[in-house]
Amino acid sequence: MSVQKIAASVTRQTNAVVVSAGLMEKTVKVRVGVQKWNKHIGKHFNQSRTILVHDPRSSLRIGDVISISPGWRASKQVHHVVNSILAPFGEPIEARPPVPTPEERIAEREAKRKLKELRRRAERRGEKAAAGVEKSMAESENVSSSEEAIIQEIQEVTGDEEGHLSSAKSTDDSGVSEAEEAVQEMKEEVAQEVRKEEQPEKPKGWWRI
Repeated sequence: MSVQKIAASVTRQTNAVVVSAGLMEKTVKVRVGVQKWNKHIGKHFNQSRTILVHDPRSSLRIGDVISISPGWRASKQVHHVVNSILAPFGEPIEARPPVPTPEERIAEREAKRKLKELRRRAERRGEKAAAGVEKSMAESENVSSSEEAIIQEIQEVTGDEEGHLSSAKSTDDSGVSEAEEAVQEMKEEVAQEVRKEEQPEKPKGWWRI
């Protein structure tokens, strides 16, 4: 926040009364006075509304009369910050944490912003290092997977060769058995012919004798 914005926020101060404190971290609810236009009567009437105010050091208590300024966005719903305690209620101001000045608030915000930037840089470096490690791991996994694929292909090729050899062996065995059977049949035929030749021929009409 620039010096001009600080000066503008300090000049736009509003008095308020704390109606709720200690329920939210570094945030209190205050009641401020406003005026509402009544169109039927044509006149402004005093009313009150509640807003959330940032309390950096939890210095406020219920019933305190404080001075607040807009323009300090602490969260989505909190856009005001406490400047000073005008009239404390209950616990004295000396026993409470001091309310920070605008300069102190700006210094704290800048320090937090620098720490956040440092954390982001460290996270980015860590993410880059983690990405490099993941990339190297992925490359090693790819190499191992390619090696496994090559080994599997070699095993498939050797299995096919073994299958071809076994099938060829079975065909050779079947061919040998068929040749042996044919030789055996030829031997039997020759033996039958020899037996027929050795038997004497019977004379014709031998049954008439």
